[in-house]
Amino acid sequence: MADAIAVTQAMEMLGPDAPANGWDEIRVGQDLDNGLTINAIALAWWRARMAQTANMMDVSEAGSSRSLGQAWQHAQAMVNYYQAEVLRETPVDNPRGTLRSYPMRRV
Repeated sequence: MADAIAVTQAMEMLGPDAPANGWDEIRVGQDLDNGLTINAIALAWWRARMAQTANMMDVSEAGSSRSLGQAWQHAQAMVNYYQAEVLRETPVDNPRGTLRSYPMRRV
């Protein structure tokens, strides 16, 4: 079972509107139980937000304008940030070994 502190940390990273979009504590806890990290959960959330905001456009009406297209740009920036964080967490598959490994020799 997922740690309550980890669930709380993940929910804080997702923001206050996450539960309204289906990203509640139960889902986050299940994702943590399935091996996702907090950054991977945040990455999935921001990818979903980016998809939700993809069809928003800037609106200019009589005397007012709203830059709704910026919501997609902000979501994309968050996706890029969390993608880099997840890549930092993921070990690199190096077939040659690590710096402290040596080839085996039979004697």
